[in-house]
Amino acid sequence: MENKQTTWLQRNAIILTFVVLKLLIHLLTNHNYGFHRDEFLYLAEGDHLDWGYLEVPPFISILAFIVNNVLGSSIEAVRLFPTLFGAAIVALSGLMAREMGAKRFGEFLACFTVLFSLVFLRVSLLFQPVIIEVFFWTLFGYLLIRYINEGTTKWLIYLGIAFGLGMMNKYSSAFFIFSMGVAMLFTNERKLLINKYFWISALIAFLIFLPNLFWQYSYNFPVVHHMKELRETQLVNVKPINFFVDQLLMNITALPVVLLGFYALIFTRSRYKLIGLTALFVILLLLITSGKSYYTIGVYPMVMAGGAVFIEKITSSKLAFWFRPALLVSVLLLLYPLLPITVPYLSLPKMIEYKNKMVSKGIDSPFRWEDGNVHELPQDYADMFGWDEMAEKAAKVYHSLPPEEQKQTIIFCGNYGFAGALHHYRKQYNLPEIHSLNASFMLWMPPNPTFKTMIYIDFVRNNDEDAFHLFKSVKKMGEVTNPYAREKGTGVYLLQEPIQNIDRLVESAIKEERSFLVRN
Repeated sequence: MENKQTTWLQRNAIILTFVVLKLLIHLLTNHNYGFHRDEFLYLAEGDHLDWGYLEVPPFISILAFIVNNVLGSSIEAVRLFPTLFGAAIVALSGLMAREMGAKRFGEFLACFTVLFSLVFLRVSLLFQPVIIEVFFWTLFGYLLIRYINEGTTKWLIYLGIAFGLGMMNKYSSAFFIFSMGVAMLFTNERKLLINKYFWISALIAFLIFLPNLFWQYSYNFPVVHHMKELRETQLVNVKPINFFVDQLLMNITALPVVLLGFYALIFTRSRYKLIGLTALFVILLLLITSGKSYYTIGVYPMVMAGGAVFIEKITSSKLAFWFRPALLVSVLLLLYPLLPITVPYLSLPKMIEYKNKMVSKGIDSPFRWEDGNVHELPQDYADMFGWDEMAEKAAKVYHSLPPEEQKQTIIFCGNYGFAGALHHYRKQYNLPEIHSLNASFMLWMPPNPTFKTMIYIDFVRNNDEDAFHLFKSVKKMGEVTNPYAREKGTGVYLLQEPIQNIDRLVESAIKEERSFLVRN
């Protein structure tokens, strides 16, 4: 037994070392700043379990349920899952390289490039569906490689299960599945189309995904409304040249490995051409459909694994052996100056010093927000500040009210970030249910709430908001003052003395906002 265990540890020592490094990097740094607005939304979904939500299918809500009810509400607990998924991606990258014929350096290089990739360090930080999708796409690649190597039906069955779970995390897994199907037509794997186990695998994936499909039907397919809104507001701004540039920038630390990976998988006589073509077709499909640049992230671990195997082969001679350490050093040299905007390990004063140095060198894009201005922190980092202050000030207003008025008070937030933050701190501050008509909070809003007082949280310009016209008394009780918060200036308002027909007006407004969820 000891010999077997020792052999397993020796065989996997390289992969396990990188997994431990990945865990340490994030466990030691992921609590330095606060929660991100998106994390609050997914944690709230964990308190409202269902087969679907307006943003995503239910997979992350199940994880959020575990966090909320088992692991606890600390930032370390919430970010444990993304850390584990990130470590699993590193492990699968090494295993894919091994399955494609890598020896020790090939395994090392695959794990190394994924571990020290800007994009994979970044997405492993937050509790979001993105890191889970990257994990599933990497798993898809690993299972495909195992099937190509062994040809046994169990890998097809496992792949069907993985496809189903991937679709239950993000609908964009369909890009991978579709691209794989097209790629099969150009490879020997086209014979799978007449393999009954392939179709059994497809049926398994469909059955796993079916509950969410029923949920979509019951709510009039909100994913269609969401995609239309996304296309009109965000995807319309995606330009092909920017998309390609982003692919290069995302992989800047490992660009030779990625490019050689595509070359080796597609243009040499590789038996893994299906892997390379699938990755290529995903990128082309997203380019054609104006997908966001980061939607492609999940294809790169398997491409990096292929590149690592190829580089190991072409640098095995004494003449080319020098390329190996040079490549490893170049990865670290490219990563180091950009690490602070990838992993939040710097204190705020140090981060601002770093920002000033970058801006003085003419590099200000990481600190330029959607408003076009350069700020002290990257926008994503700024989204991690101010939430506890917002909840504390809202709670102070609520508990200043007489007990009888508290019973007739509703807390309403202008967007899911505000609502999610207050929902997260609700038990700590003994607050009532938090309401909003934004994102999935819309699903949980009662159709005809009754109240006489409203605590309203939003960023209000010119002291004018639709909700203000429903009350005779409007008082600003405070605002977010954290200088680093993206939501600095967001106000906490106390609205009292409602107009006579407020119940009817509110019910009508809720019905109108939710109209796209109702089948005609």
